[in-house]
Order: sequence, then C-alpha cells, then structure tokens
Amino acid sequence: MNKNNTIFIKESFIKAITSPISTIEEAKTVFKNDMPQGTLYNLVNRNEYLKETCQALNSDEQKLFFLNGFQGTGKTEFINTLIYALEENILNFYHECSPVTHLDDIILSLFNYLKKIAIKNPEYKRAFKISNSQSIDERLMNFIKTINIPLLIMIDGFENLTNPNEEQKELTHFLEFLSSIPEIKIIISGRKISFSSLKTDPFEIRLSGLDESEAYKILKNNELIETESGLQQIFQVTRGYPENLLWFSNAVNTLNISSFDLLQEYYAKDQKSFEEFVYQKIYKSIPDEFLKTTCFFTAIRHSVTFETLEKLNFTSEIRDKINYLTSKMLLTHNRDGFYIKSLLKNTVYSSISPDEKKQIHRYLYEIYSEQISKKLEERIFPVSRKLLYSEQYYHYMCLTNYGDKSLPDLKTTTLSNLKPDFKYLYTNITDSLFVGNQEAENNTQT
Repeated sequence: MNKNNTIFIKESFIKAITSPISTIEEAKTVFKNDMPQGTLYNLVNRNEYLKETCQALNSDEQKLFFLNGFQGTGKTEFINTLIYALEENILNFYHECSPVTHLDDIILSLFNYLKKIAIKNPEYKRAFKISNSQSIDERLMNFIKTINIPLLIMIDGFENLTNPNEEQKELTHFLEFLSSIPEIKIIISGRKISFSSLKTDPFEIRLSGLDESEAYKILKNNELIETESGLQQIFQVTRGYPENLLWFSNAVNTLNISSFDLLQEYYAKDQKSFEEFVYQKIYKSIPDEFLKTTCFFTAIRHSVTFETLEKLNFTSEIRDKINYLTSKMLLTHNRDGFYIKSLLKNTVYSSISPDEKKQIHRYLYEIYSEQISKKLEERIFPVSRKLLYSEQYYHYMCLTNYGDKSLPDLKTTTLSNLKPDFKYLYTNITDSLFVGNQEAENNTQT
C-alpha cells in the first residue's frame, strides 16, 4: 500500500454526492444496503459538508478533523454517514465520551478494539503480544507503530471528557502521536473542542440547524402532515436541529398522539424544556415491570453493554427490557452500550424513594469497589481504574448523604489498590513517549 495516498472514502460515494440530493428516495440509491434514517437525511441536508469532509479524508494533508455543533445538530449521524462511506479495508474505531470519561478510558477502548484486530493477524499479534512486563499503553504503542492498515479514530461527545484541562497535555501528545502515523486519521466531535498547543491544524466542520424548508421536508417524510402554523411551532421547539426533528417525529409515534395535541399540552403547562416534558410523558406511560431497569440506569454515569448487564444480573430478561426501553426512547444506544439521557435521568431519579436509592448506590458501590483491583480482562466494566475509583467514590458519597454510616473509611481501604493501567501516561516522560523518543522508552524499560 502506498502510505502517502491512502483512500479512506469510496470514490463512488464522493461521485454520488457531487450533485445535490434532494429527496430520501434519491439518498437510498446512493447505498445498496439499508441505512438508518438519520444517515439518509445527512445525504440530503448535509451534502456540501459531506463532500468537503470526504475529499479532505482522502487527501494527504488532513490528519485531524474537528466536528462542532450544538446537541441535536446531527454530529453523531454525520459520523455514521462517513462510516458507511468508508472503503472496506479501513479500520474504524468509535468511542463516545460520557460525563465521567477520562483519557485513560479512550486509550483502553482503543486498546480493546485493536486487540481484537491483532488476534486475527499473526504479524500484529506478535507486535501486540501479551506480556506481564508490558503495560497496556506499551502494547498499544507497539501495535500502532507497526500498523499498515488505514485506521479512522472517532471520538464523540468530546465535551463530556472529564477534566480536559488537567489532561490537556497528555491528550495533546496522544493526538499528536496518532497524527504522526501515516495510516491514521482522527475525527473529534463535540459541542466544544479546544486545544491551545496542537501542532497539527485541524479540518473543522461546523454543523448548525436546518432552514425551515429543509426541516419541513424531514417532518413531511415522517408523515407529520401539519398546517403551516403547526410546522412553524415544531420548528421552534426543535430549533431546526435534524436529530431533534427526528426525535420529535418518533415521540409522536411512541406516545400515539398528534403533534398538535402534544404541543398544546406542552404550552398549557408552560414547561421550561420541551424535551424534558416529552421524556416525562413517555416515562409515565411504561409498565411497572420496566421501572427497576430505568431506575438502575439513573445511577450509572457511563454507558453499559449487554454483556455487562447480563453479568450484573440485577433483573430478569434484561435484553428484552433494554430493547423495549430503547424503542421507547428512554435509553440511548451507541457502539459502547446503553445509557439514559441526562434530562430523563434527573426526572426518574427524583421519583425514586430514598430506600431504593440507597439500595442501588450500595449495590454499585460494592461492584465498583470489587473491580478496582482487577486486571482489565477480569473487569465487569471494561473501563479504566481511574473511572472505577471515581464511581466508587461517587456512590460512597451518595450513600453518605443518605445517612449510611456502615461504610468503611474509603481512603484507607481503596487508595492502596489504585494501581495505574498505564506505565507512562501520567509520568514526566509523557512528552518523550508520544513523540517517539526511543532513548526515553529504553530508559523507562530498564
């Protein structure tokens, strides 16, 4: 492979979007396979953005991409569209940051993804070898330095990254290191992305709301036949953001109510947030058998996979319940698992009795406490030790606030168990590591 001319996006896709696509029917002809609704709308409403981004991804000059926009403007669906357009030989890693994500968690997630790739390839397996003398970041570095398959790294929800200012130096060097590898390109998506010391100039994409005519197309395509006044009201409450428009359409179908009646009820109650009003209405409509699962998610501050939920075994028929809650828009699903949106989380949590809250926090406190000393491959939650410790402390403080005095002194029982997942990442040789200073690596390994 010519390392200086890696093609990430299919040329056939770029050719197909060269001309404007005006309808969903036209968009469906671009891909032969079924695509999510939001992805199809990107082909219609984000045509120019897609064309410019795809061309930049296929150029030698651009290595780092920043995707900006308010919540609901369609950043995640924009990324999904790019994933659908990738050449078949392109590896693609996606990580969505939660409000408790640390840089450690991004690196661990990338490690797990590439480990699966390495297992299938003897050459990579040797570079990514399992060794008790090597830390996770050492093995990750070994693999990345030998990689000859194009890799697109996508980090979504970047504004949620915990303590970005404190980890700015390490994060900057990590991105600079990744950008130095010819086969790797990086997309960072979030409401706010700020780096003061990056040497690499990013390609920036800024998404905003749609104009009224484009927004009305989405509503009409979803069979929301409204008067001009009704369309204007929907446009106002959704701010013309694509994801909000689709969310509104799904909410009407989920509640089995007309958009007119939904809006009238909202205006009559003078709610501050339309989204919060709708979430509350959906939550109140679900059967009691799903309440325990919903309540459990209000205490989890990061996404959780099916596999983890089954290991936790806190309720029966967990997959059926998760699928139901996701279909009702009460849980959100991404590649990393399931989570509950913050607007709904606050509503549900406030409805739980103090005794139930104590029970949930006690259960999770014990789980996180147990996981801290375990190796990565042994953990129920495949997250960093730093996140495990922060969540243990969070549930400890919740229990303390509810008057639970049976807990041991957290500082004396757990700090000694907090061993780092990484050998180099938070040491004074971080600079040398990520710019490839071999002398520093040799000195550290002795």
